[in-house]
Amino acid sequence: MGNSKSRLRKERRRPSHNEQVTQNEETDRSQDLFMPESIKEIERTQYKYFLYKHIFECRFSPPIEDKLNEGTLVLDIGCGPGTWILDMASHYPCSEFYGFDIHEIYPTQIRPPNAHFKQANALDGLAFEKDTFELVRLASMAISFDELQYLEVIRDSLRILKPGGYIEIIETEDSFINEGPILRKFIESFKLLLARHDMDVKLSQKLDSLVSLSGFVNIQTDRRIIILNESEGGISGKLFMQLVDDFFQCSVTETFAADLGLSIEEYKEHWQVCKDEIVTYKTGLVLKKIWAQKNLI
Repeated sequence: MGNSKSRLRKERRRPSHNEQVTQNEETDRSQDLFMPESIKEIERTQYKYFLYKHIFECRFSPPIEDKLNEGTLVLDIGCGPGTWILDMASHYPCSEFYGFDIHEIYPTQIRPPNAHFKQANALDGLAFEKDTFELVRLASMAISFDELQYLEVIRDSLRILKPGGYIEIIETEDSFINEGPILRKFIESFKLLLARHDMDVKLSQKLDSLVSLSGFVNIQTDRRIIILNESEGGISGKLFMQLVDDFFQCSVTETFAADLGLSIEEYKEHWQVCKDEIVTYKTGLVLKKIWAQKNLI
């Protein structure tokens, strides 16, 4: 690896105080809805990675296996508890894996020696030199950024990637497939709640164009339709439904119940009706992975 770690020194200017205040306010608005540091939410994030790995049947999609075995640098933006980093670092000991998140929920002591974590906000800029990483990964970040912020993060990812390096993005599309009437109204109300917190509910549908607009080439997309029950969707459908259930039962319960004017008990009863409808209507979701390459020149 030679002097690879020296390439990680900061190159971007630090934001002004006013810029930092604005960015922190924007970030706090999105965090008001969720409980990212709760044990349940951390477990849900860990569970989500292994489910995504099962659905796509791989840890990553870009063709960089040989480079990982030889030794290279990889970055995970919004790494959460660091599940992907830990899995990759254990599987590819010759490479170095870096992750950062706005919340310090990643392991700080017990971890592979080639796994590195830092608390940071992507909206402050990616503080790495250009042409540093072979792969930059973002997963489930659409709810954290608006369109312009996501575009800036993608463009900055292009800067810090090596020529020929890849970006990989994983998001769940915002609309259910085969919604029943009660679930449709429930989700419409949730989207209104997101919009009032300045979140772009259509952002996941715009990512292909944002990646292209940022200057990436060889853009590939893998869309997997998951029917949210075991009889129709198999084990993936059963597990993905558990993920959805945990989200609406735990992550947003208090905020969404208050927004609907319901008690927690009434909210959970209403969500149970939605769950029954999901089975009846064979409702599904689309999980999408995009990967694209930085030009060689």
